[in-house]
Amino acid sequence: MSGQTVRVKRGPAAHPAPRRAEVHRAPENRQPPPAHEEIARRAYEIWLQRGGGEGHDVEDWAQAERELSVSLAPGADTATSPAASVAGSTR
Repeated sequence: MSGQTVRVKRGPAAHPAPRRAEVHRAPENRQPPPAHEEIARRAYEIWLQRGGGEGHDVEDWAQAERELSVSLAPGADTATSPAASVAGSTR
């Protein structure tokens, strides 16, 4: 650049606020994801129900995540969910 000054925009005009349609918000009634301990407990219960054995840990974990996510979803009937029925059982 041959002696010319370059002006940099600063302040609010440099980054205009997003238009109302561009603002993305999560639904306010959304539940947090299940805790690691909850998933581990449910995956262990699934493993026990399957009779134990090796080689299905990833499937058990994924099934536990799905079940717990569904049972935590707004409007889900927690009384009939598989996770609730096992979690409420006595050992």
